[in-house]
Parts: sequence; C-alpha cells; structure tokens
Amino acid sequence: MKKRNTLLAMAALAVFLILPAAAQADPVTLVLDPTHNVAAGGSVTFFGSLTNAGAPARSVLSASVNIIGPAGITWDVTPIFFYPDPVNGSLAAFFDVFADLSVAAGVYSGTFTVELMDPSENIITLTQEFTVQVTAAAVPEPATMALLGTGLAGFAAWRRKRKQNKGT
Repeated sequence: MKKRNTLLAMAALAVFLILPAAAQADPVTLVLDPTHNVAAGGSVTFFGSLTNAGAPARSVLSASVNIIGPAGITWDVTPIFFYPDPVNGSLAAFFDVFADLSVAAGVYSGTFTVELMDPSENIITLTQEFTVQVTAAAVPEPATMALLGTGLAGFAAWRRKRKQNKGT
C-alpha cells in the first residue's frame, strides 16, 4: 500500500513538473481593435499591437485582410508597413477599411492575418477577427434643402435686379 501511494505521489509530481513546460504561451501576440463603425462612403483605420515576448527578433513579412461582405468594402494594409518596428508592443495603425456609397448598412466580419519572420526565416502566422459596422450615409434633411433653395433663389433675384439697374 505504501509503495502504491509513493508511486502515485511521484507520478503527480512528474505531471506538475511537466505541465508548465507544455503550457507555455506563444511569445508573439496580436491584439486588434475588435469592431469599428464607418458610414457608407467613408473609411476607418484599425489599430492594434504586436508583441514579441521572446527571442529572436521578428519582423513583419506580410499582412492581409479578408472581409465577408459586399464588393463595395475594400481595404489597404500598407499602414502596418509605415512603422519601422511594429513588433514592439506599441499601438500602431494596421489597416484601413473603405465602405463605398453603395454598401448597404449592416455588420460585416473579417479577419486580419499577419506573418512574421525571424532571422532564421521561421514564419509565424497570427490571425485576429474583427467586425465593421457600416451605417447609412448622411442624407440632408428637407428643411436644409429648402433653406439652400431659398438662398439660391434670393441670390438669383439680387443678380437680376443688379443687372437691370446697371442697364438703365
């Protein structure tokens, strides 16, 4: 019985010693703003951070965006390449999303993927999900249009009167 308890205790100790080594986290993390709103016809910039907690140093090899939605939603990943060392944990602009005027209001999901490479040419791929909420473009109110129309009519009447006075 003592021998069995001793073996169980040793097995438990071995498991506790092995678990921390197996549960180590990836030294590189990607954090991204999860959601943004954009009006149809506008754009929005997503910010985030890349942190490299371990060695060796890594640099951005490539970045890509994939959005499930209409054709009028486009993106540009060049902002992430404006920073000489974006893998330092500081907040940086990663990519821009553009919503065309034709895009219907709604919530569209997507993924941002970045590939990092170390000096030994080992590649790490990180992916983060995000959402873009497109709102309808602002439409002028009828009262605003009426005010603009009366202003233009008044200006036209003033010019006509001015022309008539110059002619006499």
